[in-house]
Amino acid sequence: MRGFAYLAVTVLIVIAIGVGIVGGVNGGRLGPVGTVSGRLVEEGGLSAIPRPLTGQVTLTNTGGASFTAGTGSNGLWSLEVPPGTYVLAGSSPNLHMCERGVRVRVHAGGTVRPMVVCAVL
Repeated sequence: MRGFAYLAVTVLIVIAIGVGIVGGVNGGRLGPVGTVSGRLVEEGGLSAIPRPLTGQVTLTNTGGASFTAGTGSNGLWSLEVPPGTYVLAGSSPNLHMCERGVRVRVHAGGTVRPMVVCAVL
């Protein structure tokens, strides 16, 4: 009986490790994913050169599921999402006129690199 208890505990540990590994892949989602990564930038004003913004970017698929990523001061963001068509929207606490409605198509294993622009009025 003692050998059975040891075996049962070992099996449970292996299962827990496996669940932890799967949970850490693709944010806990199973199945193929693609990557959408880009930059949130400000355009307009006195400079013709896009400047990075702190803010967030949201991808919403045709089924209504949303995926959101924050940006650092460099404006960079990245999301792994299931394949499909998404509508992209950006926002920044510093600006109110950020691009919305940009459509991106994500393929399994592929990468899409859109730039989200916020305008200075």
